[in-house]
Amino acid sequence: LSLAFNPGITSSGLRQLLSVVGSCQAGIERLDMSECGLGVDAVSVLIGGLTLPGLASLRDVDLYRVGLDGHGIVRLVEAATGAPALRHLNLTANGQHTADWLSIIGQGVAAALSEPVSLRVLTVSCPEKHLDEARVLMV
Repeated sequence: LSLAFNPGITSSGLRQLLSVVGSCQAGIERLDMSECGLGVDAVSVLIGGLTLPGLASLRDVDLYRVGLDGHGIVRLVEAATGAPALRHLNLTANGQHTADWLSIIGQGVAAALSEPVSLRVLTVSCPEKHLDEARVLMV
């Protein structure tokens, strides 16, 4: 399901969408909300949605440039590690301007991924000045 490039879709719209999709028997495997106007409030909505039956088969989530902050990115990655079907999470262009990126996002994401998880591809933006340190954290 792709609703990408709809800046008018906010966390409220996402909540409505997930309540409908979450109650469906068939469920969905892909959700693309890239460049929607979700903002930081969407984190709690998405985390709650991951537990709904209709989202149990969700494999790919794209949240490119949706207005997430550093703490929200870490919370989503932590939640994604508990979603058994989720294989791909794209959080590119969110939080890359977070002050102290390395300690908030870098270390938080590394900690969330320190145990074996079903998530295979995670994409996050990193400021260029932290690339070398981030590579060390993510190994």
